[in-house]
Amino acid sequence: MSTNRPGMSLTTDKEHEDPVNVFLEIASDDESSCSDLDDFARDFVGDMSDLEGRAADLRGQVKQIRGNGRKVRCEFDDLEAKVDSMLMEARRIKNGARQEIYLEKVLGHLSGDPLNDIPLEKFEDVPVFPTVSRQTTPPPRPPRPRGMLRRFFRRRSQRKIEPIPEQDIVV
Repeated sequence: MSTNRPGMSLTTDKEHEDPVNVFLEIASDDESSCSDLDDFARDFVGDMSDLEGRAADLRGQVKQIRGNGRKVRCEFDDLEAKVDSMLMEARRIKNGARQEIYLEKVLGHLSGDPLNDIPLEKFEDVPVFPTVSRQTTPPPRPPRPRGMLRRFFRRRSQRKIEPIPEQDIVV
C-alpha cells in the first residue's frame, strides 16, 4: 500500500529515482537562466580581477606610507631623545654662563636639523633652571591647637571612644 500522495513526497511515481536528480532535471530544462548566469559570472570575474588589481595597488601604497611613517617617526624619536639628553645635561650645569653657552650649542644643533621647522625665536627666552632635588621626608606637621579645639585634634591613641547606649528593643 503506497501512502505517497502528489505533492507530499520528494520522490516521483518511479520509486527508483533519486529526489535530488529530479530537481536537477527540472532546473536543467530552463537553458536561458544558465546562459544568463554564465554571462554574469564572466562579468563578475572580470570585475573581481580589476578590483583585486586595484586592491593590490592600494596595499602597496599603504605599505609604502607605513614604511615612510615609521622612518620619520624613528627620526623624530631620535631627535626628541637627543633634545631631552641635551636639556638634562644643561640642567646639570650649575654655572649660568656655561649653561647659556651649552644651550646656544643645542639651539645651533637643532637649527641645522632638517626636521626642525619651528622658528628658534620661540625658544631663545625660555629659561632652563637646574632641577631641585626633592625631599624624601614630608614637611613637619603644624603644632596641634591648644584650647577649645584641642579635642578635635587629638592623636588617635588619645581619642576617647564613647560607647553607644543600648536601646531597648520593643517587640
